[in-house]
Amino acid sequence: MLTKQQHATLEFEGKWWRFAGNKEAAIREQFGLSPTRYYCQLLQGCWTS
Repeated sequence: MLTKQQHATLEFEGKWWRFAGNKEAAIREQFGLSPTRYYCQLLQGCWTS
């Protein structure tokens, strides 16, 4: 089962390209994480699901 954070991350991955600006800025704005930390969490979620 996915956590709320994992669900939000996967949802973001599916729609981020629809918005203006770059992905790194959107990651910082929406999650308050550096892109590196975000991708670590994304990959961790993929391996533990």
